[in-house]
Amino acid sequence: MSQLEKLRRLLTADGESDPLPYNMRHMFGMFASAGKASSEQRGEIALAALKQVPHLLRALAQHGQPAAASPWRPVESFADTEEKKAAAQRLKSVLEQHGSDKANAKHGYHHFYGPLFAAQPIEGLLEIGIGTTNLALVSRMRRIGNYRPGASLRAWRDFLPSAEIYGADIDRDILFQEERISTHYVDQTDADSWQALARALPPHLDVVIDDGLHAIHTQLASLLFGLEHVRPGGWVVIEDITLRTQPVWDLVAHLLAPHGRCHRLQRHHLLFAVQKHPSS
Repeated sequence: MSQLEKLRRLLTADGESDPLPYNMRHMFGMFASAGKASSEQRGEIALAALKQVPHLLRALAQHGQPAAASPWRPVESFADTEEKKAAAQRLKSVLEQHGSDKANAKHGYHHFYGPLFAAQPIEGLLEIGIGTTNLALVSRMRRIGNYRPGASLRAWRDFLPSAEIYGADIDRDILFQEERISTHYVDQTDADSWQALARALPPHLDVVIDDGLHAIHTQLASLLFGLEHVRPGGWVVIEDITLRTQPVWDLVAHLLAPHGRCHRLQRHHLLFAVQKHPSS
């Protein structure tokens, strides 16, 4: 039996007939994508993550030493004043207008982004993952209502009237250019692709958002990219983190605590955000 086949069985087996212990399936499952992947694709993604996560964690460790960090809390708790709640509702309306799922009951990310965007000027925002509907790609979105790729990019543009909005995706067919929006190719698993993306962007951004493959190694790669390219005081946000990888993100929060303020938020999935230290 090949290594990939063994890993596929770990990620898909269930019930009393499963010859593999549950804790092994759980351990390997944390490295699979939260996207709509087939069993074979999940195995391939998990295998790649197992190889890359140790290197990515070592790179993150260079940004700081272990320190105390706040625990996970409901995403809606970020909007803790009436003013912040009002900003969240304004953003929710814009996101829904463009067909984005970020403000639905499952995610509720408007509770985070609304107050964040209302609190400080945003001049440059990058979102990794435009929302392809290509059925051959693991990072695909479902076509629901008026959704089309780039929904959240258009919502950010409308909500942030002074910001330049940048998007990046592995699907070249959905890249587009509109007023204050430019999009670029990126393969989150390829270092050269990250470097090419960096050359296409301004030197400093205010916000970097990961909404791409939703696999832990690509999320950590996005986090590293964001920490390198946001200005001091800027934000890096990782969306749709699978619950079983929470221990890894607890470790990341401790490693990054001296480097910036980490927020660990949860609803159906987890959301991890770090504000880069102003003196970095």
